[in-house]
Amino acid sequence: MKVSNSKKIQVAGIIIGVTVAVGLVIKFVLPLFAPFLFAFLIAILIDKPVGFMVKKFKWKRIVCSLIMLIGVFVVVGGLLLLSGNILVKQIKRFANNYDSYINKLTDVTKSCCDKVDTMFKLADGSSFKTVQEFTENGVNSVADTIVPTIMNNSINVAAALVSFFTIMALIIMGAIFFSKDMEKIRVSTRESIFKNEILFITERLKEILGTYFKTQVIVMSITCGICTLGLYILGNEYAFLLGVLIGIVDAFPVFGTGTVFIPWTIVLLFMRDYKMAFGIFVLYTVCYYVRQYLEPKLMGNSLGVSPIMMLISLYLVMDRIPNYRFATEKPDHIMVSISGDARTSMTVTWRACSDIADGYIEVYEKDGEKTRFDAVVKPFKSDVNVSNIFWAKADGLKSGTRYYYTCGDSVNRSEEYYFDTQEDDLTKFRFIVISDHQKDDDHYDPDYSKLNAFLKDVLKKHPDIRFILTAGDNTNCGQHIM
Repeated sequence: MKVSNSKKIQVAGIIIGVTVAVGLVIKFVLPLFAPFLFAFLIAILIDKPVGFMVKKFKWKRIVCSLIMLIGVFVVVGGLLLLSGNILVKQIKRFANNYDSYINKLTDVTKSCCDKVDTMFKLADGSSFKTVQEFTENGVNSVADTIVPTIMNNSINVAAALVSFFTIMALIIMGAIFFSKDMEKIRVSTRESIFKNEILFITERLKEILGTYFKTQVIVMSITCGICTLGLYILGNEYAFLLGVLIGIVDAFPVFGTGTVFIPWTIVLLFMRDYKMAFGIFVLYTVCYYVRQYLEPKLMGNSLGVSPIMMLISLYLVMDRIPNYRFATEKPDHIMVSISGDARTSMTVTWRACSDIADGYIEVYEKDGEKTRFDAVVKPFKSDVNVSNIFWAKADGLKSGTRYYYTCGDSVNRSEEYYFDTQEDDLTKFRFIVISDHQKDDDHYDPDYSKLNAFLKDVLKKHPDIRFILTAGDNTNCGQHIM
């Protein structure tokens, strides 16, 4: 059948328009109506049981909806209480044995450190002493940070809790009212000129969302069961607690069971507990392949898609997610710049996530006393996330001196770097000028390795170069790089 060009253009325009409209709805409209969307989905899920109760007992629909929701909450709450009771018992047992575990961990750490001392011919006990100092400093630093953070954010936490319970109340009330008016909604849908489109979209949306959540719950439950049973067979007294926690961790796309099992296996190998290490690794392998098999099969069977096609689609989605360079708590994008007299001052800039509210640099000569300079902080909003940019200017420095520095906040510090201040008698110097070196082959994750190698080669051949001046166009898409 021959299709005219105008028809092709019309179809293409409809596809583009629908795609743009869906994107705008998801980005701007969905967050505003999310509680009511959840309420509507709950009303759809309880619709058949509510309808059965109305026919069976001749009660009002709103009463049946309320009873059904209460019943759901009672069942879910009962299961949570039962699980919570077991978890609390195992947590109490862990707390009672805390000292013995710490002593055991200390013995294992000391044994590993002794081997390091022997391997690298260090003084006896030096590695263990370093680990102790590092641990004590870390604990003190965390303690010094947690208390002020809790005090400073207590009002925000209280407000967030109030907001959470308010939204939950809206969802529950919305579900009751949606369920009450479900028949009116059906009538309105049947009488609408878009009834076929509305029915198609709602049915497919219900099928897809229901399938996804059902699949995740089934896979998570099976993973919890496998982990609990496996750990019980291996003789772990906290099998249920760890099994549930590992199953929950596995439900998050970024983590998985390997986040727990792989480090655990490595530690057991260091402890020469090869039998237990093998058991944990086998347990990890079983959990991994069970998820890889079940997820595409359950999704595919429910949606009428073959498992292999579902597996391919999952791979394509997973592999094509842009590798955004998100800001984290740890400083990155660290740069030194000249913003005044290069003999007595230098400015350090860096980036961190928006959770980091303040920062500072510590500047010092080699083995000298550290001087702190607080940073100015400004938010930066890009197309992919929000981060904070920090500027800290070190002044009062000595000319012709090499200074070392670190940047960050009290918990998250950068590695040690250095800069040299200008000499008093400097009359001439050399520097590099670069510009227009953006990369556009992949603006989500550009490859600057060639530029990096080039600059390193130039600096190696010309060690007297004092600084680099960039004239701009460092990136093809700054809104994505940041």
